[in-house]
Amino acid sequence: MFLLVNALSPEAFAVPNMGIAASGGNAPSAGADPEMNALEKQAREYSDKRQWAKAQAVYGSILEKRRREWGPDDFRLVGPINNVVRVTCVDGKCADTVPYLQDLLRIRLKKFGLRNADVATTYALIAEANEKMRRYDEAMKNFGEAVQIRDELYGKTAEMSLRTRMNLIRVAIKKNDKAAARKNLQQCQTLLSATRKPRPEMEKLLSHFAEKI
Repeated sequence: MFLLVNALSPEAFAVPNMGIAASGGNAPSAGADPEMNALEKQAREYSDKRQWAKAQAVYGSILEKRRREWGPDDFRLVGPINNVVRVTCVDGKCADTVPYLQDLLRIRLKKFGLRNADVATTYALIAEANEKMRRYDEAMKNFGEAVQIRDELYGKTAEMSLRTRMNLIRVAIKKNDKAAARKNLQQCQTLLSATRKPRPEMEKLLSHFAEKI
C-alpha cells in the first residue's frame, strides 16, 4: 500500500492502514482439527519464506473452509480474511483484495455499527485499493466515509483525521477535479492551523498539493 513509497511523495502520508487485523480480528485456534492446523502451519511457512502466491492459495482455502463451517457473516472470519488480504497486498496485488475487504466491512458493520475505528480503517483500505485501480469516484466515497467516522471518533483536528482527509486531496487531483481538491485543501489548511501545533510533514504535503491544483 501507499505507506511503503518514498517519503517525499504524497502517498507516503496516507493514513497507516496496514494494521489490517485491528482489534478482535484473530481467528481462534483450530483446536483439535488436524487438517486446519496443518493448513495454518503450511500457510505460515510459505509466508515466512515470502512465497506469497502459495500463501494466498492456502489462506484462501482456510477462509473458504471457515466460511462453510461458521457462515459468511461470522465475526471469527475477520482473522482468516485478514490473512488473505495481508499476503495478497504484500505480493503487490492490493487491488485484488477489494471483495475480501468488502466482506470484512460487512462483518464489522454488523458487529460494531458505523461509529467504529476498525470500520473506518476498512473503508480506508477499500479506498486505497480503488485508488490503485483508478476508480477515483469510489475511492473518494470510501475515504469520505473514513473521514466522517474518524472525525466523530477523534475530532477533526486529530492527526489521523487530518491525514485521512488529505487523501481526498490526492485522489481529487488524480481525478482532475480541481474544485474538490481545492475545497479539501482549504479545509485541511484551516484545521491544521487550528491545531496550533507545528506539523512540518503535513504542511509540506499540503504545499505540494497546492502546487498541483
